[in-house]
Amino acid sequence: AANIVTNHDFIGAVAVASQDYDVQADAKGVNQVATASGATGIQGNGVTNHGFIGAFANAVSAYEDASANAYGIEQRVHAKNAINVVDNSGTILATAHASNAGYRVAADAYGISQRATAHTLANNYLSNQSPSTEIHGYIAASAVANSPAIIELAAVPNVILGPVEEAEFADALAIGANQNADQSGTFDQGAHDLAFNHGFIGAFASASNAAFDYATAYGADQDAYAYHTAHNLVTNYSRTADIQATAKAGGVCTTTFCHFAETAYGRAGGVIQRGRAYETASNTVVNHGEIFASATVRLAEWDYATAFGVAQDARARDLAQNRATNYGNITAIASASGEYVAQARAAGIGQYAHGTVDTYVSHAKNFVSNAGFISASAYALAGTEFFLGEDNQKGHDPDATASAVGVYQGFAYAAYGSVTDVNKGTIKAFALAEVTGGFYTEFANAYAAGIDVEGTARHLYVNISNTGSISAVAVASDFEFEHAEAYGIRVANSVLGHNAYTASGEVEGVIVNGPHGRINADAYASFEDGGQATARSEERRVGKECRSRW
Repeated sequence: AANIVTNHDFIGAVAVASQDYDVQADAKGVNQVATASGATGIQGNGVTNHGFIGAFANAVSAYEDASANAYGIEQRVHAKNAINVVDNSGTILATAHASNAGYRVAADAYGISQRATAHTLANNYLSNQSPSTEIHGYIAASAVANSPAIIELAAVPNVILGPVEEAEFADALAIGANQNADQSGTFDQGAHDLAFNHGFIGAFASASNAAFDYATAYGADQDAYAYHTAHNLVTNYSRTADIQATAKAGGVCTTTFCHFAETAYGRAGGVIQRGRAYETASNTVVNHGEIFASATVRLAEWDYATAFGVAQDARARDLAQNRATNYGNITAIASASGEYVAQARAAGIGQYAHGTVDTYVSHAKNFVSNAGFISASAYALAGTEFFLGEDNQKGHDPDATASAVGVYQGFAYAAYGSVTDVNKGTIKAFALAEVTGGFYTEFANAYAAGIDVEGTARHLYVNISNTGSISAVAVASDFEFEHAEAYGIRVANSVLGHNAYTASGEVEGVIVNGPHGRINADAYASFEDGGQATARSEERRVGKECRSRW
């Protein structure tokens, strides 16, 4: 079974649904489905695009739910050997918009979505480039879910008419390129997601005006599941190559009034990779261009913003490995401003290698090589002075937490963990937490680290070499309790047994700061009542009674 599409001109799909109890609009520019479970050869789908492929879905005015789903290209294959291929040197665009519903508005947009399910071999392949050096591919997804405060419905059969209050939920999900490879057999050739980008891959998600707003945007999102080998690879080839993700959630203000949400979540990831395997799982990112992630959450009582430039998660029994090589720019920005709680987390590169609580991984490894620029910035603002009206008299305790890490490397359930970092460029982290206008106890917590290594491994080996610049700045401002911590390099290992810390682990390794290397840490906290600031260029910490050798 094979489906092939070659486009040199225009392919478009538009779906609009409105004025009913529930409305749903689905639009797909290209939809390919191949099923051949009994065939022995390679089965799959292929798209070559030199023109324009687009999908637009709009769902509006529902008494209960409004749902819009848009796919520029969707590929699904189920076979013994399964493969999906997209070769793009044109434009692929997906736009989903959902609004004006009484209970839930949801918008999902995928520029490209590939899913390969196989018994032996599962592969997804994306090439966003062109033989011409002047023309590069463009892939983008945009999802917007919103609901005005009051909705007036037109006459709809079998619907009780009248004004509908704001929606309870607004969910927006946008993914530029989504790849999922699932291989289930024990005698396999593995599951592989491969993405090669010379052009632009972007995602934008916005959720607003509901009681609960959720916005998620991923530029490139990869999942690989296999018995023996699961591997994800993203290569951002040239200096002009660009992968971006922007997520916005929360209330909105007009010239006459402001609408506040109860809770708002925003999550953005430039590149997201998840590898799961019984034996070996690995994730790899090579960047020569730009990888950017921004999450902004505002005008809600509880605000949570998370941004990762690159996020890698590897889980296996034998080897779990993450590798990131950067020659360009990787940036993550998280901003949260809330009335009671504001939490912002940002990491330029985040790596997590682990086993499970039942099966420790034999080897967990994280590698980062940087000759470019890696930056993480987190801003958290909480307190009633940011909001007007009667709500600021409720007497809740404002809490602002900001965490920014240039490179984060975590371990869990590992027999042997290792970190190898080589920095010849710049790694920066900045965290700001501010609270103002509270009535009772207030808390402002800021944490920043250039390189942060932590986890639970029986044996952890660390090798960090710096001939560039590593810096961390943490600022906490409050009238009650503020705490700021900043570390240039931090290493912390605790060996986790069954509900207790054991004394069987150790940490050893080398941290080398070369002749031209710089490691700086600065922490600032206002000392009105209980301010506390901690700044260290380097910290090594191990679990209870563990040994350390440096």
